[in-house]
Amino acid sequence: MKVAGPQRVLVVDDEQYYRDTIRDALGLEGIACDVAASPAELLKAIEDPRIACVVLDVKLTPDPVGLIEALLEQRTALRVIALATQSDQDLVLAALHGGACDYLAKPIHDEELCLAVYRALRGYAIESRFAALSEQLWRLAEHGEPTAPGDREALAEPDEALLRALADRVAAPAPASEDGAASGEAELLRAVAEGMTREIEPARLLAASLRPIARATSARVVSLYLIDNATGRLVCEAQCEGSEVDRAELPRDAGLTGGSLQSGALVAADRPERDARFDPGVDTPESGTPGPLLVVPLRVRDRVLGVARVFPDPSIGASARLAELLAAPLSAATRNVLLYRSLLESVEDVARARRESEGRR
Repeated sequence: MKVAGPQRVLVVDDEQYYRDTIRDALGLEGIACDVAASPAELLKAIEDPRIACVVLDVKLTPDPVGLIEALLEQRTALRVIALATQSDQDLVLAALHGGACDYLAKPIHDEELCLAVYRALRGYAIESRFAALSEQLWRLAEHGEPTAPGDREALAEPDEALLRALADRVAAPAPASEDGAASGEAELLRAVAEGMTREIEPARLLAASLRPIARATSARVVSLYLIDNATGRLVCEAQCEGSEVDRAELPRDAGLTGGSLQSGALVAADRPERDARFDPGVDTPESGTPGPLLVVPLRVRDRVLGVARVFPDPSIGASARLAELLAAPLSAATRNVLLYRSLLESVEDVARARRESEGRR
């Protein structure tokens, strides 16, 4: 698989062996690379707008989280892959919580390296498109007054066609490599991405994204919650029911679920009831029966706007790796839903302003 466009990868490690090994492996895949050996060289190198992904040795600095946050503050869409030895898993988790999108363990396997970089470059492309569209929407919104949902007039056919085309463009998936599609993880991620593109209406889009997760985990229920700005509570936007139904609303500051929302840290617990933070009225489905639990915080830009919950079958258990993998596609689905709603409001505003202008002539 060749990577199109001018995107480049920056490899940052104080050991020349790893810099050269990673650069050579990616070079064989047609991915252009630069290298840096220190935080100072790194911060200078990312001034190049072609740098889309940084493969960063987390032991390069005593404060890897601070360095990652500085990178993302300078380049919001940048993708950071944490690189560490098996004995440095605490640093890896801290890096992931600090904004890294993925991690790799030393010694590095070329196939895992290339798959991680492909995912990061695709994520960078999606985030960049989203940022560009968001900027256009803000400019568009300046020309109309917002209307309450019940006061909105019907869209003209050209406006509705434009809305659908823009939503399709944002949700369009990048092709997965043949090697990635062969793995169960890649198959699941691809199924979630396909669910995002089959539907446009928010509730149906989210349900289509959750369905493959429910199948893969034989889940009692899989659900997605977003913060309701009016009430401050988590409201269930969609769920894929198995043997149970999830709760319609949740407090945003209680239980393991609320803790994940507040901290941005994922939860993966086979016996969540043993955790001191467990709240039986929050961290269980509507039946109140505890069981394996995954909570995935949903990030849009640098804000956690909701959570996804998976109650997998006990025979499968709660996998932290699965929660990490689901964070990016489910956050992307959330972005698409919010963007769709913003597009709907903006196009309706423009359509109404145009009709009012024509009526004054």
